[in-house]
Amino acid sequence: MKAFSFYCGEINEGLTVNNDSALGPVVFLGQEGRGRHLEKILLYHHDPAEIIDNKIIEARLANIVLTEKRSLVTLAKAKDQENRVLVRINTCSGYVRNARGYWETIEGSVNCVAKGHGAFGDAGRVGTWDEGLCVLYSGAVVRVFGSRHGDWVIGYKDGQLEAMDYSDWQIKQAVMNAEVEGGIEWL
Repeated sequence: MKAFSFYCGEINEGLTVNNDSALGPVVFLGQEGRGRHLEKILLYHHDPAEIIDNKIIEARLANIVLTEKRSLVTLAKAKDQENRVLVRINTCSGYVRNARGYWETIEGSVNCVAKGHGAFGDAGRVGTWDEGLCVLYSGAVVRVFGSRHGDWVIGYKDGQLEAMDYSDWQIKQAVMNAEVEGGIEWL
């Protein structure tokens, strides 16, 4: 499936890959330290996702069971899976005291396969923000609340992934629903 990254209202193609000294190429989610959680998404050893210019453009997920209670999501070479997309959602939109960046599903099917979180302040108690890797199936809509500012929507339908302000999405939905339900008054 195609892979994208969402940050502050914008969608960019691919997942940025960093080099971990112990694990090699990985995708980081969140931060390391007090009050934070850093999740490392590794490449599947036997058939890894292709890296082009430090980004993974297409991938499929491989779940490796470590114990009864813990498994590890890895990124493998892509196969044909066009009814869904892989999106890294980062809710950090800047520092503000008591911040809380997160997302919620509004419509359709969304599967969050891995999640980390970052925080503000030395002890991580000033505010937090989530960062996750999610699979969006056709018809899925996710509302994203930025840590400092921003209220956005990510939608995936008919092979198209788009992001917009939540207020714009509400207007678009109202117009589409009025056309379907006959709620238009001609002047």
